Amino acid sequence: MKMKIEKIQIAPEARIEDAVVVWPEQKGNVQIVSAINGKEEFCLPDGSLKVIYAFNFLSRFPLEEVSGVLSKLHGLLAPGGQLYLCENDLDYLMRAVVGGDLSAGEFNDSFIAQSYLNRELTISLLEKAGFRQDNMAEWFDNLKFEKRHFEFVISAIKK
Repeated sequence: MKMKIEKIQIAPEARIEDAVVVWPEQKGNVQIVSAINGKEEFCLPDGSLKVIYAFNFLSRFPLEEVSGVLSKLHGLLAPGGQLYLCENDLDYLMRAVVGGDLSAGEFNDSFIAQSYLNRELTISLLEKAGFRQDNMAEWFDNLKFEKRHFEFVISAIKK
């Protein structure tokens, strides 16, 4: 009998205790290897998930593809399902570089991405993907996972 999957985390390593780990390549404790983008079919049916946690996943795509990826995630959620996005905060990182807390070399070694997001851009892209701003929240604490100081977390509920 197949196990019904209702909660996934899109991450190269586990951060949520009871979620299935999904990533585009096999590494660490990835349980499902699948392309997750706006172009290819995903291995789970649309409308099947209650919760999706995506950890520094959107920044792996060029900015012009991020809306398509978010639309795909929106489609995977059941009505009332919740998406948690955890991304490196470009605004925070740039202040750290300008303020001398993070060198350009450290930034290049640790934070190079295909696209860089901040809160405002992420909210705009979520709206474009079908989420409504009145169903979004920014999280600072009381999360089921550790949020690093340079990350932001936004959740959105599919209506």
